[in-house]
Amino acid sequence: MRRLIRFHEDQLDGGQEEITLSLNAFRGAWLQKKPACGLAEAFLRVDVWDYADTPDLLVKLYEIHDDPGIMDRVAKEGIRIKRVLSMDITPVYNFIKENFARSWADECLPAMINGDCYVAVRDHELLGFIGGNVPSKNYIGPIGVLPKERRSGIAGALVLTAMKEMRSKGYQYAICGMSHPWGMKILDKIVDFIPIPDSIGSYREKL
Repeated sequence: MRRLIRFHEDQLDGGQEEITLSLNAFRGAWLQKKPACGLAEAFLRVDVWDYADTPDLLVKLYEIHDDPGIMDRVAKEGIRIKRVLSMDITPVYNFIKENFARSWADECLPAMINGDCYVAVRDHELLGFIGGNVPSKNYIGPIGVLPKERRSGIAGALVLTAMKEMRSKGYQYAICGMSHPWGMKILDKIVDFIPIPDSIGSYREKL
């Protein structure tokens, strides 16, 4: 229960964790059919696409803010950003599926095969990932970082690596599909971008 609560940062601001757990204990006490229940909370599993309303973003790859501090920060923590090789596909696919979503793992599979997927690694432990040229050409695909490793600069290093690689292949622009506000904050430190009006990109074809 504590691990699930910590996924929601608003529950923790101002030392709210113990208060939240006390409410969970109160709910658990009222579950008459489960007298041994200590803590109780309700969670609703939703598909992000049912609620996403953010537009695609057009990114200027020719104006990347190549801040070496982004890469230096993760390097000092012993973290490497590396391209996923063919022999890495199974562990990376499973990492994404188990820690984020199977749909993201499926979406990134073509990027892994084509050499457009990058991961953050510390001592052979996977910490995060980003896909390039998915779900369509010229797109920056899903990005994810383990909760315990967030705010360490990993997301910025992954984005910077993927975009520099796209630029090296001749792309002048990239599209970030339905970027979350968290993703926009990361992008804002690295590149200039503008929202594409009335856009949901290739996700409109999602079954």
